[in-house]
Amino acid sequence: MSNASSKTSAASILRGSLVPLLVVAFWQALSSSGLINPVVLPSPVAVVVRWWAYLLPSEAYDPAQSGWFLWALSGEMLTDAWSSLYRVVLGFAVGAGLALPLGLVMGTSERAYGLMDPLLQ
Repeated sequence: MSNASSKTSAASILRGSLVPLLVVAFWQALSSSGLINPVVLPSPVAVVVRWWAYLLPSEAYDPAQSGWFLWALSGEMLTDAWSSLYRVVLGFAVGAGLALPLGLVMGTSERAYGLMDPLLQ
């Protein structure tokens, strides 16, 4: 690989990393400032810690304690399904609401396209 192409590649990686790093930094600053309840918007560090805890559960699943059939008949499944459907619809609405203006801005501005394209690719 030539020196010029490695510089171009490094610049492309840096440019593609800029927006996500700024978003995470803004997220951390916002959650650390106390302006938003941590239950609504936990810090990125809290999210990573919780994610890691979910990867390594403290107890193994034991079907002898309770089975899926009792859970299905408890009425909890309908509540969980409704919550999941609500989150899917809300997530789609938020995603579409952000993607449409972002697409319009990227389509009209070469600079915005250059900043956002590496992130979206």
